[in-house]
Amino acid sequence: MSNRDIIAGILKRMLTVEREIGNEELLTNLGLDSLNFIDLLVQVEEEFSVTFDDAFLQLGEFDTIGKIVGMLNRVRG
Repeated sequence: MSNRDIIAGILKRMLTVEREIGNEELLTNLGLDSLNFIDLLVQVEEEFSVTFDDAFLQLGEFDTIGKIVGMLNRVRG
């Protein structure tokens, strides 16, 4: 399973979305708000054993699956 698929699975469970989520689809349009944004970050950090730098922890930096995967790849090196 790819990183993208794992992140999509987390989002589907969190936002109760049954359909596929596009890589560039705005997650705020699916109901992602500031509260579940924090939950999303915690789940991604735990799933991939990474820590995101606080300077990048803004909803706009993680508002699509594509951006989340990109940030994950940068953090993992």
